[in-house]
Amino acid sequence: MEVTLGLAHFRFFMIDEKTSGEWRPWQELKIADQLGKFKLIHHFSVEQHFNELVKNNEPSNEYQFNWRFRYRFDLRFPVIKEKENGHNLFVLVGDEVMINAGNKITYYYFDQNRLYARLNYEINKKMSLQLQYTNVWQQQSNGFTLLDLNVLRFNINHTIS
Repeated sequence: MEVTLGLAHFRFFMIDEKTSGEWRPWQELKIADQLGKFKLIHHFSVEQHFNELVKNNEPSNEYQFNWRFRYRFDLRFPVIKEKENGHNLFVLVGDEVMINAGNKITYYYFDQNRLYARLNYEINKKMSLQLQYTNVWQQQSNGFTLLDLNVLRFNINHTIS
């Protein structure tokens, strides 16, 4: 079992060079089970979203609050036998569901679902490289439009302990 805390800050482009901001503190509980060669990892997260309101196409420095609850599971399978010192290659497949909550959420309680497959190369226990394909179904704030996105991304992960 592992507990983590974090804080993210995002800037979103509006018009021309103008941006609005979002502050996002978060907490996560991770539980892992070994199933033979497979490792099943459950992630339970809660995020507090503080989104800057835009008024007359200008960032207002006023923020609206909502919660987002996330559940993710990863099924991890080593491609080669894992070694303690790193240089490990494994495949992850999983799914993540995100739900919004709060007084200002009216139409989009379901935020998004992310179905993914990753190829992960662990250089050592603190650093890894990851190639990921994700299919995202994301509900828009109007409550009626559902985006279907295919995303390919490359990640560099570094753990500080």
